[in-house]
Amino acid sequence: MYSYLRVDKRPIFGYVLLFRNKGGSVESCIIIVDDDHILRKAVVRWVRRSMKQLDIEIPLLIAESGEHALELVSEHDRGLGSAVEYMLVTDGNMPGITGPELIEELEVLLEARLLVKVIASGNPDFQGDADRLGAFFIKKPDDMAAIDQHIKLFFSIK
Repeated sequence: MYSYLRVDKRPIFGYVLLFRNKGGSVESCIIIVDDDHILRKAVVRWVRRSMKQLDIEIPLLIAESGEHALELVSEHDRGLGSAVEYMLVTDGNMPGITGPELIEELEVLLEARLLVKVIASGNPDFQGDADRLGAFFIKKPDDMAAIDQHIKLFFSIK
């Protein structure tokens, strides 16, 4: 099914799964960030299911905080350069760097390569932040099916 390039297990900080796509090179990446372990696993499971249905095999960077996400993206991007385009699914309210702050920092780091941004939160107050940042807002866990649409959008842009 998937060909693992590397599994970097970090018991405290989450993990990174890098998959080889059909062409053998990594060109796209989905970043998933949530401080809640159970919800993070649910989002990862949903994204994997969507990727399987679309017959897509790309890297997933999975982090439990905004700071960890920045570290993983910097490391991943440094190894692959500007050929990689990203999609972000982030929790809105996290300790340290919040979801909206993470979007702002990733937009600086990745320039125009952060193509699809999704804030997933149970708090509707993040809708305004999503609008301001050009991101989509989904209410979790109720609207998880919307992730499918955003993954399809990500690949239609490319």
